[in-house]
Amino acid sequence: EPAPAETPEPPAQPEAETQDGGEQAEDPPSEPEEPAEPQDSADPPAEPADPPAPEPQASGQQEEEKQAEPAAEDAQPAFAADASISDRSYAAGTEISGETALPEATGGDGAIAYAIENAPAGITLGPARILQGTPETAGAATVTYKATDEDGDAAELTFTITVTAPPAPDPEPEPAPGDSEGAPTEE
Repeated sequence: EPAPAETPEPPAQPEAETQDGGEQAEDPPSEPEEPAEPQDSADPPAEPADPPAPEPQASGQQEEEKQAEPAAEDAQPAFAADASISDRSYAAGTEISGETALPEATGGDGAIAYAIENAPAGITLGPARILQGTPETAGAATVTYKATDEDGDAAELTFTITVTAPPAPDPEPEPAPGDSEGAPTEE
């Protein structure tokens, strides 16, 4: 019985070959032709798909170029070549007065914000770039004055602020010897 089962299988394979060769209208021959046709029909859509593939690459390259252009056009804030800030000295406990504006930066992207870093306690940068406040303790500090534009680019100047001990109070005048306080004076 196993031999007859094997015998029908080999004839089925030759029959399929015979059907492929002689009967082209049957399903087995049309199945290979149908996948061939979709492959052929798939090839034309693949060809239009190929041109869009280079287009995204081209637009991707254009995007890279667009990104590179703003970076090339990125404006940096800057202080004038001769800009500097003279060192300052203040007395602790005495309010700062009579200051002039610190230098203004030019360029940059958008508005420029000004700030100071590492200033002694009690000293801040006020409106119009003027130092203000009341220094609290004696000491010296190297201060960084920064001008930063909207996209984070910055220009810096440094200077020193020295805070001295508060002035000693004026001593009361001592009475001269022989002078007595509260004694009536005669004229």
